[in-house]
Amino acid sequence: MREAVFTVSPRPNGTLMAECSVLNLAVSATDRDALREEAREALINAIGPAHVGYRLRLQKP
Repeated sequence: MREAVFTVSPRPNGTLMAECSVLNLAVSATDRDALREEAREALINAIGPAHVGYRLRLQKP
């Protein structure tokens, strides 16, 4: 199984930003749970049905 690793960083306005440089994806949300959902949706939109072959991981820089 492949892994989509999103690096999480806080923003000055209190939101969180997650970036996956390998897949060129970036998402933001107000909390970690919402961020995971946004990252999952971005992955689905980027690679379509093949997203089931990926495990999503959020990591600190």
